[in-house]
Amino acid sequence: MKKIFVVIDGLDGIGKGEIESAIKNYEEQKGTNILDLKDFWKEYHRHPEIHEIENYNMLISAEPTRTWIGASIREEITADNRRSYSALSTAHAFALDRLVLMRRVILPALEKGIKILQSRSVVSSLVYQQIQSREQSTILTAEEIMSLEGNKFQLENGPSLIIIPTINNVEEVIKRLTSRIKNDRSAFENMEFQKKLKPLYESQWLKNLLESNNIKVQYLDAGISL
Repeated sequence: MKKIFVVIDGLDGIGKGEIESAIKNYEEQKGTNILDLKDFWKEYHRHPEIHEIENYNMLISAEPTRTWIGASIREEITADNRRSYSALSTAHAFALDRLVLMRRVILPALEKGIKILQSRSVVSSLVYQQIQSREQSTILTAEEIMSLEGNKFQLENGPSLIIIPTINNVEEVIKRLTSRIKNDRSAFENMEFQKKLKPLYESQWLKNLLESNNIKVQYLDAGISL
């Protein structure tokens, strides 16, 4: 059975949601029965059990999740609240949220032949937490980030494809961010931080790393018209 696990990962405001919506609409037109986990988390404040998802053909997921550890990440650790958490603490929180999601939902769904479309992944941790550590004048290497159990587990059971939207002008993503309504504004959503993320997302190092884990990488120009 072919397992389809697709991730969209990139800068804040670069258009991940638009790509997700386009794929979702395409699948719905084919008659795919889709469960958006974001809606499930909002309604039930937990992850679904396998019997609650086995009749779906596709799940739409997100990291961090919006329940349990993921809710704490969004509401406290990365929130723009003037409280600062270290890059290492942040990386640990994301990795644990990732591990629970993978073990509890993603892998059981893939075993049932359910397709996964997800926003963000271990790639975000590799990019964001390296830059965060530099901002805090500490050193958190990619190797240290990858060694965390949840990150290692996702790379070993990784997506079949990661789509990375790119854009020439980072100012454009900031304009998009400021124009949208969002109740969990991240402390990372500022132009200087996003500018530092861009070269890592587009680096040969990241592409080689993912491909060495049998993950296909596809870059997509997010600067053109919708």
